[in-house]
Amino acid sequence: MFFIGIILIFLLIIFIGIAIALYVLGSLGIMDLAKKNNFPRPWIAFIPYANIYLIGKLGYDLYLPKSKKKPYLIWITFGLSLGSILVSSLGNIENLIFKNSIASISSGTLSYLISIAVSVLVAIALYNVMKKEIKEKATLIAILSGFFGFNLGGTIIFFMRKKITGKARIADTETNELEEDEDLNDNDKEEKTKSKDSKVHYCANCGQKLEKDMKFCSKCGTPVE
Repeated sequence: MFFIGIILIFLLIIFIGIAIALYVLGSLGIMDLAKKNNFPRPWIAFIPYANIYLIGKLGYDLYLPKSKKKPYLIWITFGLSLGSILVSSLGNIENLIFKNSIASISSGTLSYLISIAVSVLVAIALYNVMKKEIKEKATLIAILSGFFGFNLGGTIIFFMRKKITGKARIADTETNELEEDEDLNDNDKEEKTKSKDSKVHYCANCGQKLEKDMKFCSKCGTPVE
């Protein structure tokens, strides 16, 4: 019996260690992604529930075209994540005070259903990010994150961070330029086209705009191909 207890404690320590590692690496991955998109206060990736808001912001705002942005889903995801804790806490308090186990079971079930909804919304947000950054693995990351938590998705992003360039910022820049083009006359459009042809677009690492003759990115130092 003593030997079994030692094994269980050992397995518990391993489980806690894995959970902590996933949380740290997942938070680092999400924070790095936020930094590359110039998101203010990327460190909130380490704060519980605030990181849910950050993932929603990335997946439903920054990484969607202007016509498809869904900022209300950011707050729905964030609100539901807080709601699951509130519902569960109220059920436990009611059970503790009134000894009403039915209320506790009901609140637990509702909290579980809300958690599933949050997992689905977070998985979709991560899919929106990864279909631009690493297209071929977007579905896999979304599914894994839905089943095992967004920290797993963030950990995958952390280990693939060298491939991630912050395309949301680049896409937004290009979209703004297209919208500006619509307001120009033919002569201005021709001049702007010539001006664009004389440039090398953006740095593949950080998204910084590059001049034609630049050998290295002025922001991160990456060689220009």
